[in-house]
Amino acid sequence: MYLPNKAMIAATSAHAPLYSDGNETGLFITDAPHPLEVDLVSERGLYRPAWLFLQNKWLSDPERSIWENHSITFRTKLDNLLKPGDIKPGEYGLFFASAGPGSLIDYPDAKGLQAVASKIYTNGGVVSAV
Repeated sequence: MYLPNKAMIAATSAHAPLYSDGNETGLFITDAPHPLEVDLVSERGLYRPAWLFLQNKWLSDPERSIWENHSITFRTKLDNLLKPGDIKPGEYGLFFASAGPGSLIDYPDAKGLQAVASKIYTNGGVVSAV
């Protein structure tokens, strides 16, 4: 069976209070750029960085330089997130759901991402998460 040599990472678009002081969860930016060549997709084509991610003890200097550099490919893709309707699931052999706590809020109701994951899996692809 042929599997396309292309991966899709689902980025959570969730943002909801998670911490006792009211700060919100969201996308842990360092989860998304580590695979090689990817398309970044969220249910609504949006993201919000997790409050915790932006704290110095969670974001190393090299990671901060990636986060702050809007001209690198990762940041360009993140700042122009696709929605499930923007892609063709048959072109992907891997669906990787990145999110941490945001996944508990976003993915259960993310019908578009669920359909993409289902199509990739049905085609013999890999569906995974962190």
